[in-house]
Amino acid sequence: MLKQLIILISLISLGTSCTASEKVSSMTVKDVGSLHFIASTFKTDEHKLKFCGDYLCVIDGHLFFGSDGKKPAIITKRFYFKINGHDIDLNITGMFEPGVTSENISQRISVEHYWGDFYKVAGRFSDGAGSYIAQWIVSKDGSIRTHLSDMETALDIQGMINR
Repeated sequence: MLKQLIILISLISLGTSCTASEKVSSMTVKDVGSLHFIASTFKTDEHKLKFCGDYLCVIDGHLFFGSDGKKPAIITKRFYFKINGHDIDLNITGMFEPGVTSENISQRISVEHYWGDFYKVAGRFSDGAGSYIAQWIVSKDGSIRTHLSDMETALDIQGMINR
């Protein structure tokens, strides 16, 4: 019995791709599937950093959100929607210090039916500073990020449109 349990645990371990420094937060999406958010420690030596004066302004060739110009401690490693048996990755470029945990994922991220087999996924991300929002449209065939901005920019865009 013990030998069978060890074999089972070993097989389960082989199926997971997370390292010890990665934190996985998941939530069930009723009648559709599940969302899985993976964050990890930011390792400076694995990234190309560009500073604008005293502030970090570009990571790996991309503008980014989440740290208000300081080196982030946490990087979003992967965000995917397991929808009707398909793992669909969501674009996470430029997303740092997400503040998503197993305890708060359902308050930070929401999923709504859009039309047909399409869903809208929206999230509010922050560790306290550098708050930002994102939205994706997802189907079993793929996803597109339709929005990524800080809260002030989202309100500014709405004001520009309403003028």
